[in-house]
Amino acid sequence: MARGDVQSDLYIALGSGTQDIQPAGGDEYLVTGLYSEGTSSGAYLTGRSGGSTTGALRAGPRGNNSGADSRWGVAGWGLRPLKFIIDNTNFIQIVGDTAGIDVGYSAIETK
Repeated sequence: MARGDVQSDLYIALGSGTQDIQPAGGDEYLVTGLYSEGTSSGAYLTGRSGGSTTGALRAGPRGNNSGADSRWGVAGWGLRPLKFIIDNTNFIQIVGDTAGIDVGYSAIETK
């Protein structure tokens, strides 16, 4: 793929599994959106550095929630717009915790 191309995928029924969002070697993505079914629990993100998990990624406050929130897709939140860079070494992993949940992402290839 070339710089400026859209990269996206939808994972059907991720359930309690995990899915890495990891560009090929030498590529870099600007992640622009994460998608999740609106369930009572939803899925969440962890950071990955090579083979190591760096811990849950935390989003800032939204609505009446004044604290950090590592969950996205909760209580009907289907789309979480955001912007961050990932590459082949430092990437993200979607972690599902609800049977049958569908999740996805959208990104722009920057390198």
